[in-house]
Amino acid sequence: MSYQAFALARMMLDRDLRMNRRLRKPRAVVVDLDETILDNGLYEGMQVKNHVNFNQKDFTDWINRAEATAVPGSVEFLNYAAAHGVTVFYITNRRETQKLGTVTNLKKLGFPNVNDQTLLIQTDPNNSSKEPTARILTGTESVSNSRSHCFTARIYSDIQLSSQSP
Repeated sequence: MSYQAFALARMMLDRDLRMNRRLRKPRAVVVDLDETILDNGLYEGMQVKNHVNFNQKDFTDWINRAEATAVPGSVEFLNYAAAHGVTVFYITNRRETQKLGTVTNLKKLGFPNVNDQTLLIQTDPNNSSKEPTARILTGTESVSNSRSHCFTARIYSDIQLSSQSP
């Protein structure tokens, strides 16, 4: 299923790049991390095996070990986008204490251009919505969406990166 979602995202990206070639506007793809491009199934399996519920400390330890795997097709799609001049932004509700492990994991798996400008983490620990983090990207006129059961990618034009505070 994920291969199909990323194949569709690639087709939509190709269409967007073809249709808007003359505009010469910067393009961006914005993806969520957990269960969109990073698979935390091993962590969830450990929870079941050990009969433990989710808790933030254990999840932070898991993240900082950088053991998540890539959702099939995600690395290839995002590298394809980057190779075509598209900026990839990673948005997540992960916290500052989880940032280093997240960066390590993404880079280890081969995701493109992971840095402080492209990895947008949760900025308000009292708000689980990604909207405040997403507002960091300004001037975003949505061009197309690709949605499936486990995947959402948005292709944007005119992405301007402001500061990392909403």
